[in-house]
Amino acid sequence: MSEVRSYVFGEEALDAFLAGGIEPGSLILVLGHPGAGKSTFVARMIYENIMRYNVKGLYIGFAETKEKFYSYMKRFGIDFNLAEEKGLFTFIQMPTMSGKDLLEGVTSVLSEKIFSEGYSIAVVDSITLILNVLTTDEARAYLHASLYSLTSTAKILLILIADLPFATETVDLKGLEFIADAVIVFKTRIEKGLIHRFMEIRKFRGKPIPMAEIPFAIEDGRGIRVLLSPAILQTPYTPPITGYKDICTDGVWGELHTTSYIGIVSECRTKPLSILSLLARVIHAYGLTYGVISFKETPEIIKTAISEAAKAIHSPPHYILNKAMFIQNVNPAAYSTQQIDAILRNYIEQNINILILFDVDALYLYHDPHMVDRILGFLAMYAKSGSTIVFEFIDNVYTDTQLMRYDIIHRIRCEGTKIIHGVVHSRTLGIDIKGSRAITEIGDAEVVECIEKNPVGQL
Repeated sequence: MSEVRSYVFGEEALDAFLAGGIEPGSLILVLGHPGAGKSTFVARMIYENIMRYNVKGLYIGFAETKEKFYSYMKRFGIDFNLAEEKGLFTFIQMPTMSGKDLLEGVTSVLSEKIFSEGYSIAVVDSITLILNVLTTDEARAYLHASLYSLTSTAKILLILIADLPFATETVDLKGLEFIADAVIVFKTRIEKGLIHRFMEIRKFRGKPIPMAEIPFAIEDGRGIRVLLSPAILQTPYTPPITGYKDICTDGVWGELHTTSYIGIVSECRTKPLSILSLLARVIHAYGLTYGVISFKETPEIIKTAISEAAKAIHSPPHYILNKAMFIQNVNPAAYSTQQIDAILRNYIEQNINILILFDVDALYLYHDPHMVDRILGFLAMYAKSGSTIVFEFIDNVYTDTQLMRYDIIHRIRCEGTKIIHGVVHSRTLGIDIKGSRAITEIGDAEVVECIEKNPVGQL
């Protein structure tokens, strides 16, 4: 077994936010509402540490069986069967005991595993059952003389999970919060019938805590995803080093640089085929991968539109469609803003060259516009740290801050039967789309003519 200088939370963003890790000999209290994500968070924490540092971990549970616990955590990519086969993990379901027998049973198991078998991390889920059988004075004596002393002497990481009743922010912990080195509270709120999740770091010895509440989501295959601003995480900015040129796209957007965020703002509720055709030209010319998320249309409708765009540039539809890493519909009415934030981050992390967002106006219609601005602003920042170009299709300007995320503002307006494209490179010149003359203005007929005269392939 290796000697560990500091443990991790096992969630990348949180580890970056609370830099320096968790010192051995620490007692962490995790409490929260039922279903808020406490056990999932702690399971990932113990799993990442035992697998990363090759140390032994112990999980003492009172409610769930080992089989149910292992099966549930497997959904989040946490394979305790594998850890157990490696001799790194033990799950013990404590039998039903009353009063002080429960207290003595837990203490005996912890002492045996830590001192005799060399376990470095231990979890008790939940400590509430023990606290409920003790008076305040008894609890303080037990917590300080037994648990905290055990943690400090053996230099282990001890994680205690406690339950917080629904609709409450506090509970009588009988002094546990005072001896704990860190206190993390998991909370849920219901907004518009959807669950929003937050963690609050109320205490962490030796670390500054700049945020009162940290939003997070629970994802299959991953578990807890903390939704911190890329600015807080100091996400590195990658200057645009690659440019994509095409005779037709140059006449509309100019050279397309990686990390650009282009807002296609339609004032007449239309998505000209010419715009998709321009995208298809770049994808065809450079062999780029892309992904599509629509907040309204089905994947089948999107695939049909992409096929038509491919035909317009004389490229085989299957070639353009095969470059798609994903084509997904995300119903904004079915997900909280936190879940949508997590979904977008997950997709942009898939190392695609282009991310296309259709029908973004649906997000503004279902959710708080300022929260939508926040989510998409984060997305723009993530694009800056990688090499993805984002194209956002939206039917209106909804807030004063919406335009701030766009590097290029592409306005589509209708004058009778004519469609006009007006393009402003906002990031460099800071021009307001509503009150200024576009740098580039071109009719849709001219764009279509360029596409027809300059086919990229032969069907």
